[in-house]
Amino acid sequence: MRGRRGATQRGTAGRQWRPHSRRRRFAARRRQESLPYESRGTLLTKGEAAFYGPLQKAVGTEFQIMCKVRVADVLTCSEADWRRGYGGAISQKHLDFVLCEPGTTRIILAVELDDRTHEAPHRQRRDRFLNETLYAAGIRLLRIRARAEYSVEILRRFVFARLGRGARPTSIEAQPVHSDAKSTSHHHQLAS
Repeated sequence: MRGRRGATQRGTAGRQWRPHSRRRRFAARRRQESLPYESRGTLLTKGEAAFYGPLQKAVGTEFQIMCKVRVADVLTCSEADWRRGYGGAISQKHLDFVLCEPGTTRIILAVELDDRTHEAPHRQRRDRFLNETLYAAGIRLLRIRARAEYSVEILRRFVFARLGRGARPTSIEAQPVHSDAKSTSHHHQLAS
């Protein structure tokens, strides 16, 4: 019988050919070394965790909330376009939250929590890119300005208004934040 690259399965020493033996040796060497990794402790940052609880209460059991989802898990493109660089543009980015239909995980709404870091020029370019790519794919995006506290009722109104269900919050409750980015998402600042 022939194995890999035309070699016989038994070598001159009479040992049976094992395709993964080299991999096992390297894995054993790695196990002996101390690896530099440690747990972050929690998946969400303090700001994201402060938003997650109220968001969970706002959507209840109507939607399942996924945290820190890779954009490449939400969007895709053809293999040819992936090789042309479109795949790389989405593979290293993530969305803060994605609301899905329970049971099917059908994507309903992407939610981005925008803190002060989003004021930096490189973050604004990233935000415009996300706005445009999600819009092109037909995925709705809701941007919320980060705060210390969130009103569950106002968050609920924002989510359902973005989905075209229910009334928008009044101007006392929310102020749209205008930017030079393509107007494909809703960006709100919650009132105190």
